[in-house]
Amino acid sequence: MPSDFEVGWLTNKAIVWRLTRNLHEKHFGLSSAGYTIKSSI
Repeated sequence: MPSDFEVGWLTNKAIVWRLTRNLHEKHFGLSSAGYTIKSSI
């Protein structure tokens, strides 16, 4: 069983990833520029 800390960290990471993906899709659509920036974070 993962600890509460691990669960919280993974949840936060998933939320942050979803938010950044949404921002990149708004600014770049599904262009390669958006994925390049996302992968460099």
